[in-house]
Amino acid sequence: MLVLGLSLILAALLGFAAHRASICTVKAVAEILSRRRARMLLSFLKTLLWVELVTFWVAWFNPEFHPGMRWQLTGLSLVGGVIFGIGAAINQGCSFSTISRLAEGRLRMLATILGLVMGATLYVLLVRSEILWTAGAPQPSEGVPPPFRLPLLVILNAWALYELVRIWRSRSREVPSHRLPLAHVYRLSAAALVLGLSNAVLWNLHGRWSYTTILRSAADASLLDEPAPAALLLWLFLAVIVGALLSAWQRRSFKLEYQLSRAWLPHLLGGTLMGLGAAMTPGGNDVLIFHSIPSLSPHALPAYGAMLLGIAVVLLLVRLVKGTRVRVSCDGDVCREEVIS
Repeated sequence: MLVLGLSLILAALLGFAAHRASICTVKAVAEILSRRRARMLLSFLKTLLWVELVTFWVAWFNPEFHPGMRWQLTGLSLVGGVIFGIGAAINQGCSFSTISRLAEGRLRMLATILGLVMGATLYVLLVRSEILWTAGAPQPSEGVPPPFRLPLLVILNAWALYELVRIWRSRSREVPSHRLPLAHVYRLSAAALVLGLSNAVLWNLHGRWSYTTILRSAADASLLDEPAPAALLLWLFLAVIVGALLSAWQRRSFKLEYQLSRAWLPHLLGGTLMGLGAAMTPGGNDVLIFHSIPSLSPHALPAYGAMLLGIAVVLLLVRLVKGTRVRVSCDGDVCREEVIS
């Protein structure tokens, strides 16, 4: 019960921080295209480093520990990455921001989640029809070779100490220290700290737990007689949503939008492409950042790069055809977004 309670708290904390920082891979690409900067993308790297720090310590005390699973790099994973990126851009949000916007009352994001299930189901049907092939069986990751573990652990600890000091010294002086967890907007570095540590503990306790993995497992269970996702993983998914809801409620940014309209269709289409791409890769942007890249899976970084490419293509096409572009500015470690016609 203690582990369950801790896990639910960490999942809710992750949802809270993701909402407060408004992190999104689509926004990261928009920042690169509009400002020629990559500060949000850099925050994802920091999240990875926090995950690796915890994982290295676990492996240090448990030499038999295998940090996650690894997949070989294939053409399928690259095509899946591009498809996921295209879907995320059409949806105007990746896996993280879909939950954050749903928590703010934008019920059209339910169409995205439905689309994710439909896309995962479509992948299973295409594999059954031999139109697509599978990503292959994963193998346990050995992680970093033993001779490099101690030097890298020292480097990670030095970086973590530096980052903690920097985050504390650069905190807002206008907000009392005890009120910082409820700050209106989280800085990217602070969000990376919370997201990385929360996910690292959950990952080491429960393995791949992200909601896109759960949705794909549910599709596999219904069509391939595979085991259904564990009930605990569903509870973790709900806890992430609750955390984001609490953030929206406390910040007073919740506004229920429930009218059915044609505006739901791009989210359904985008979610379907995201679900298909995540199944092909395998893994959406949340899985790659939280699990596959820290596992040093050979497919992870190239697939994530393919996602960024897919997003960039759609954003550039929208700019060319409609003349509108999304400008994201991440000054002062805080990101702001605006749409320019």
